[in-house]
Amino acid sequence: MKIKKTQGKDSLKAASVCDTEACAACSRKVLHWTICANLLLVVLTMMGGVLSGSVGLMADGAQAIFCLITSAVISYSIPLSKKRSDAKFPFGYGKLELVVAFAVYSILFGLGLFVSISSVGVMFARNSGGPGLIGLPFALAAVLVTYLQYRYNDCAGKKLSSWGLTANAQNAKADMLTSAAVSLGILLSQMGPGFAIFDALAAFVVGFVILKDSVALWLSHFKFILDKVPEPGYLEKISEVVAGAFPGGVRFLKPKRIGRKFWVGVGLEMPESASVQDLEVVQQDIKARLIENIDWIEEVDFFLSKG
Repeated sequence: MKIKKTQGKDSLKAASVCDTEACAACSRKVLHWTICANLLLVVLTMMGGVLSGSVGLMADGAQAIFCLITSAVISYSIPLSKKRSDAKFPFGYGKLELVVAFAVYSILFGLGLFVSISSVGVMFARNSGGPGLIGLPFALAAVLVTYLQYRYNDCAGKKLSSWGLTANAQNAKADMLTSAAVSLGILLSQMGPGFAIFDALAAFVVGFVILKDSVALWLSHFKFILDKVPEPGYLEKISEVVAGAFPGGVRFLKPKRIGRKFWVGVGLEMPESASVQDLEVVQQDIKARLIENIDWIEEVDFFLSKG
């Protein structure tokens, strides 16, 4: 059997390291900016709520406090999830970010339920007064901040394939919509005493949007818990790539999800005449080809048998 060494393997590895470092730096930058933006939101919404007496702004402020806490937790989980495997966790830490994202969505659901129930109580309170117009600029400022925050996290989350940044983006999107609803509620409440209910109605919209988004996100990520296959026909795709480097018999183990990507097992039937050096060259070549050509593969394990 003729075996060729992989060309450009070292440069490919170097490029991979550079890309990893650049992605890590980008995620840290986005997370630091997000924490600062959430801190500003807490100040804006809470101050506006106290000055105007708007229950909608206070509900928005409660959501901003939650987002501030979750952003801080996510900023810690993302770097940890990128750690390499070790003796304690042989498949790495890739799923940690998913666990944190699920925790965020679950707590977000509880917050939405609390805000919705509380706002209904305010709507039926006979002595509830409307908010002051002074709360409107605070609510509009919150809309602008959350819009920028959503665009920044959404772009970074897609490019870096990060569950944590995607969760941040969806939180910011919910904040943006609810801040817009709060702005409208404050404006409509100025029409007279009978219109004060619109402020509480805006708070209810805040809670409803939080509930809807948390459930949708939970369900959309549920497939990752069950280790759904990477894509239809994934074994055929692996076989096609491996065939370009190894003409002998090949068997595969079931892929194991370790985060956004998978570990795959490849069994090779080596000829009796193959040396240890031959085995190493074949494994390195196959691994490089698989990682380069199939974007959902992160690591490859081999098991060998003599043909």
